[in-house]
Amino acid sequence: MPKLSIRQCLIIRKRFILLFRFALLMFSIVILILFYCFFCYDQPSDEDFVNQQTKLISSKHSSSKYPYVIVMTICGEQSFHQGIISLKSILIFNSNQNDQNQRQRQPPLHFIIMTDPEMMNAISHALDQMHTQLSSSSSSTEENANRYFTYNLKKIEYPNMNTSDIQIWRSLFKQCASQRLFLPTILIDYDSIIYLDTDVLVFTPISQIWSFFNQMNQTQLAAATYESEDYSSNWYYRFARHPYYPPYGLNSGVMLMNLTRMRKFGWTERLPTILNEYRSKIVWGDQDIINIIFSKNIDKIFVMDCSWNYRPDHCVYSQTCRSAKQNGIRILHGNRGSFVQPDKQPIFKMMFQLIEQFNLGRNESSTIVIINELKQIMFKQNNIVGQSNLKNNCDKIPNLIIKSIESNIKNDNDN
Repeated sequence: MPKLSIRQCLIIRKRFILLFRFALLMFSIVILILFYCFFCYDQPSDEDFVNQQTKLISSKHSSSKYPYVIVMTICGEQSFHQGIISLKSILIFNSNQNDQNQRQRQPPLHFIIMTDPEMMNAISHALDQMHTQLSSSSSSTEENANRYFTYNLKKIEYPNMNTSDIQIWRSLFKQCASQRLFLPTILIDYDSIIYLDTDVLVFTPISQIWSFFNQMNQTQLAAATYESEDYSSNWYYRFARHPYYPPYGLNSGVMLMNLTRMRKFGWTERLPTILNEYRSKIVWGDQDIINIIFSKNIDKIFVMDCSWNYRPDHCVYSQTCRSAKQNGIRILHGNRGSFVQPDKQPIFKMMFQLIEQFNLGRNESSTIVIINELKQIMFKQNNIVGQSNLKNNCDKIPNLIIKSIESNIKNDNDN
């Protein structure tokens, strides 16, 4: 075997060193990647692990893995009672009780309730009772009820504020109503949510409301309805002393919120400046602030039609919601105490009592039962009207709700 010259030995040695250094570099890169994956990746906290069923991240394109996330703020006894009945209405109409295949195709519901610590036991007890009723029906099982809805109770919070500022925000309009303004900062793990006031009743599957996320363009942060559809009864047009979304202003009782986009927009960071400038001019609290923001960013809101937020203003003087006439009422909003003060609008109180008294555990189709109950209410109201010769446009609400429910049934059968 021939001997290598000194020059050849040096060349081989140099190549070996380069090869060794390259291998060492690659090894270091692998170690860094492993280190990042193990330590720097967003690992779930202990609370996340314990509540793994209730810490799923929402997606605009929901699948069976990601739930429909509904957020509500419950603060005070009246808010508690109305809020629980509102959530119950969602459970009734989210899918047909007897259609297990349909229920399994639906993504689960996930309720996030923002509330005070002293309210948590009562809320948890009420939600657990509804869970038990769902499980007790012959067409359901404990596993299906778990698949149907989960919930998470979170303490009301106003991030990065002193006690004085918290009290100002907390007492803005109704107690704690302003909490929704801070959800992009509070619910940091969530992408999209549906926010509902406690005084709404939902008469349609949540999937239909959620579908508006898919209709929003890339610049839109949220979806809501107009405050009204005509100038004569429009509060903002007649009385507002601050900017509002044209031409009628927005009602925030039903609001879809893309929290990811709102965070990028700097939503929470804008709030203190707006409050300082307009505090003496706002009447409806957080709703007015929402209007002020979108009055300057009109391209960032998607407007839903009034059938998704039907209120007494739509029927007290005349029938002003055309989409409800055509498609029926999808969501009934009993604002200004309409659900709990029968002297204001008796038909709203009747709708509330209908959902309040409904048993989630019954074996019959929930939608058919509700339709039959609504027809009985219509029959009674027609007799009252016939005897008194007094007509009330709001008395047509049961028929408009039936129209919405029957349309959903038809769509389900067609699919």
